[in-house]
Amino acid sequence: MRRWPRPRPPNAPQPPHQEHVMPTGVFDSPLLGHVWGTDELRAIFSDENRVQKWFDYEAALALAQADLGIVPKAAADEIAAKARVANVSGPAPRYS
Repeated sequence: MRRWPRPRPPNAPQPPHQEHVMPTGVFDSPLLGHVWGTDELRAIFSDENRVQKWFDYEAALALAQADLGIVPKAAADEIAAKARVANVSGPAPRYS
């Protein structure tokens, strides 16, 4: 019976340490970074704008649910009023 992954033999060389980190987005990419190089595009694709769009979606959903009587109108109005990135505090997420 095979075991995956196969164990490394005791005398096998260790793989070299990776000095490169794979880009996680177009701004970090050495191949595509220059295409997205304007300040306007950086603002559009920024983490802050992405999270704000999520908040906009949640606010619109709450308001639509209030129109249908699913949630109280006062709750939907409060969600819509407070769904702003500026209202979020705390450290930025760290990725390892």
